[in-house]
Amino acid sequence: MKMFLWLLLFFVSISSFAQHEIVGSSSVNKNGIADSKSTIVRELDFDGNVLSFVSNKKEFSVSAVSNSIIKVACTGKNNYSNRVYAPIINASVKTDCSFFTDSIIFSTDDVDLVINKHSGTFKYVDKMGVVRMITNGDGYTFSERSSKLQLQLKDDEKIYGTGARALPINRRGYRFQCYNQPNYGYGLGAEFLNYSVPAFISSSKYMVLIDNPARAVFDIGKTNTNILEFDAVGGNNVYYFIVGDTYYDLLNNYSYLTGKQPMPPIWALGNLQSRFGYRSRDEVVEVVERMIKEGYPLDAVIIDIYWFGQELQDGKMGNFEWDTEYWPTPETMIADFRQLGVKTITVSEPFFTKKSKYYDKLSNLGYFCKDSLGNTMNMPYFYFGDGALLDIFNPVVSDWFWGLYNIQKQLGVVGWWGDLGEPEVHPDDMLHVNGRADEVHGMYGDMWVKMLYDNYAKYYPNERMFMLGRAAFAGSQKYGLMPWTGDVSRTWSGLAAQSPAMLGSSLSGIPYMHSDAGGFAMGQRDSILYTRWMQYAVFTPIFRPHGDIATAPNEPIFYDSITQSIVKKYINLRYKMLPYNYTNAFINNQSGTPLARPLLLDFEDDAIAADISDQYLWGKDILVAPITQDTTPIRRVYFPMQGDVWYNLLSGKKYYGGQYVNIEFQLSDYPVFARGGSIIPIYDKHIQSTDSYNPDTVIIYCYCPTIGKQYETVIYFDDGATKDSYEKGLYELYSVKMNYTADVVDVKINNVADNSAEGVEGNVGRVFLFKLVGFPTSNLSLIVNGKRTEFDRGSGLCQ
Repeated sequence: MKMFLWLLLFFVSISSFAQHEIVGSSSVNKNGIADSKSTIVRELDFDGNVLSFVSNKKEFSVSAVSNSIIKVACTGKNNYSNRVYAPIINASVKTDCSFFTDSIIFSTDDVDLVINKHSGTFKYVDKMGVVRMITNGDGYTFSERSSKLQLQLKDDEKIYGTGARALPINRRGYRFQCYNQPNYGYGLGAEFLNYSVPAFISSSKYMVLIDNPARAVFDIGKTNTNILEFDAVGGNNVYYFIVGDTYYDLLNNYSYLTGKQPMPPIWALGNLQSRFGYRSRDEVVEVVERMIKEGYPLDAVIIDIYWFGQELQDGKMGNFEWDTEYWPTPETMIADFRQLGVKTITVSEPFFTKKSKYYDKLSNLGYFCKDSLGNTMNMPYFYFGDGALLDIFNPVVSDWFWGLYNIQKQLGVVGWWGDLGEPEVHPDDMLHVNGRADEVHGMYGDMWVKMLYDNYAKYYPNERMFMLGRAAFAGSQKYGLMPWTGDVSRTWSGLAAQSPAMLGSSLSGIPYMHSDAGGFAMGQRDSILYTRWMQYAVFTPIFRPHGDIATAPNEPIFYDSITQSIVKKYINLRYKMLPYNYTNAFINNQSGTPLARPLLLDFEDDAIAADISDQYLWGKDILVAPITQDTTPIRRVYFPMQGDVWYNLLSGKKYYGGQYVNIEFQLSDYPVFARGGSIIPIYDKHIQSTDSYNPDTVIIYCYCPTIGKQYETVIYFDDGATKDSYEKGLYELYSVKMNYTADVVDVKINNVADNSAEGVEGNVGRVFLFKLVGFPTSNLSLIVNGKRTEFDRGSGLCQ
């Protein structure tokens, strides 16, 4: 037990909080015989794993999912705490509980929860006696249709996460809704978008997941400077406290709790071309053939709403079958594309208009959401036509819905695009089988992707699923969802909104957030904006040009030759970086570490870097500083950490850390930099799609490190298609270590994979070539695994 150490440190560690609590030293009966009249915590019970008690007429249950994660559930009038919404792992650990005159201490190996019997306050204390979090009172207050969770904030505490928002990554001082909702044509400063996640990270090194998908509002020190409040319309009153020593620990523990993102099919990291929308087979065939003819790598084409009907409003949403007048023999088109390496993805929505072929059948079966009288709730105000919403929470309904997808899968469709899944129209009083819309709203998109994930596991167990989704819930990453930031404006402000939205998602456990590259809504053709957006998108989890064709195209083939030459260069760069990007997908799969990382994850000791929202790390080693305005070619870039060195990824020019530098970038250049000591694997052969990706030869770029310091990374390979390749042993994993001393670069590279599983042959003849960048001496030697090795001196990836 660490109890006595904690008691010694306790009084010092709480000094930064406004409220001070004193823990009594004398042990008493767990039923509180020695309690004074002021005691509000009563009816105590501890069964070895779960602590139960009553506080202020509210029933509390406390348990531990792991040594780093404590679950608190609270039930009061008109509220409940017996539901699990996020995909929480079903696990528990042994806990201890000590009872004192004034307090109860519930303990795991990593954290003590101290409950004050007089105030009801919950105080979370780490193994060194440092207070991480304190509730305001016992945390919860209830009214007729309101449930408020309140936590105390330290004066200097910062709060990150809460989903995708076009705000600074530190949410302290803001008040905004936690409710998935489209924000058409938004730009920088938008407080709500399609992905609101009731999870956040504190600079005090704790994370909280509130497992409540109800309509809610976050008030993070806006109304009351030192109070964080989550105010929901009732719903589920459960939260999980997560502790860790670093931000990476917190994200890893969170992904343990809610599930890790599966490895995507490798083609998902390629060029996925989309448009709102291709209206016919002839139109999309022309685009695909021209893209390939003009030399653009292409891995998928995404077909929007017109595949099932030409009408937009009052049309046939919900038909879920090809309009053969405009899309004859779709299976032939899909097969022809597949021969070219191009996969077909189709859009779908959970709304069925009255003109759709299934509406009457589904209404009669009771598959739609209901009104208060138990009848189908129709929505004549729905943009796409009078219709109803499928009740995805009903297992019978979701099974029927899967059948529609399976029909398309048999035609050759390999990926799915779930649109309008907030749902876009969702009246508060609409009834689902599991509650009112305003209580379960946040879960709708999550249940949609879960339906697909579960059915793939059942019917296609060896296949990796791909689904784009516009909204979901905490933990949706477990089901492989690929989220995007919604209908952003085609403006510089829209582009500027993307980094903070993506990074906020990264800090909420949602690692694949990306944008409609080029911008979606409004705005006229602007080749400079388009170029800068496409350059930015290369360094995001998913590269997917998409937009409303009514105002400007999003396919590069419809731009001038100068724009095309630049954009093609960067799309090719995306494919060159497949070994690096795919390895970072693997790292995310194993640890929950996001692909796009806020600088604070690596540089929290650098006060400037920790507050930056418009730069980020792409993977471990590449710094990206997006260009988000057209006023000047100068980009002011901050290079983190004094003593570190950074190299322009494309040219090799050197910069020193711990300073801002004003750098001029021509339109063909972009602010991306490799960290000194970074080891970046590159595939330097042109490929038309990932179908022909065969990284038998990989170039490893080594950027000059600090002398005498060892740097290391891993490089991961598998077939890019088989589900759970790593778990099945169907992979190669290389450890690469580099040390630079005087004139010698010493590299050790070894396949550390356990390839004993059946069907694995080991290295399969993979060849690694080396390029060394930034090393000053002319008498340089490269030693690889003890042998002197030939190398090239490189300047950058686009030398």
